[in-house]
This record gives sequence, C-alpha cells and structure tokens, in this order.
Amino acid sequence: IEFGAGRLVLRTLLPESCSYTPSDLVDRGNGTIICDLNSDSLPQFQSYDVAVFSGVLEYINDLPRLIFHISSCVNVILASYAVTDKNKKSRRAQGWANDYSSAQFINIFEIAGFQCDHTEKWESQVIFNFIKK
Repeated sequence: IEFGAGRLVLRTLLPESCSYTPSDLVDRGNGTIICDLNSDSLPQFQSYDVAVFSGVLEYINDLPRLIFHISSCVNVILASYAVTDKNKKSRRAQGWANDYSSAQFINIFEIAGFQCDHTEKWESQVIFNFIKK
C-alpha cells in the first residue's frame, strides 16, 4: 500500500507480480483507498507486506497515533522524512505539521513494534526502512 499515492508513480516501478494499492486524500482511480490520515477516524486496513510513505509523514498531526494504527496490518514500512537534524527549513511555511529528529522519528516506530534496519539520505530527506520486530 502506498499512502499519498499522487500520480501512482510507484506502481510503474513495481514488478507485474506485485500487487499495489494506492491510498490518498482524493480518488486516483485504480482502486484508491480514499483516506485522510489526519482524520479522527482512521479506516481499518487489510494486511499488506509493505506500506510506503513518500513525502507524507511531515503533514501528519499525530504521527505516533498513525504508526500505531497501521502497525497491526504491515510488516515493513518504507518512509521518507525531512528530519529536523538535516532539514532546517521553516517547517510550518511548507505546511508541515510536525518536527522530529532522526532519533525521535525512529523511536515512534520502535514504540509501535518496528526496528529501523536501514537509512539512506536522499536530497534533504532521509529514507527509513522499518521492519516488524
């Protein structure tokens, strides 16, 4: 499942044998799960091997709540995030709702039952790979 699927670019990069579920604020076609991740009432998601968040988590009001919510339905989370120790831009001017350092970001996932097994710097962000403990 890809949250914030936008133009569905990830779908074009996956092998044909891989199933893909887009999720976004608006319908992107192709079976999109329409979902506001800041909503008081988050949907129950089916089980997925991997959840992808690219350019999404900076906009989440209560990130620990979201990660805990999806922790029961995914085994791996691949997430990009503009951590505060690498990104000093005015976060609110960009519309971002939260401010986490690398250590704080990783801790949110650890509390939800994941461990970070790899990070990669990409432009002004870090890409994190989290696996279920």
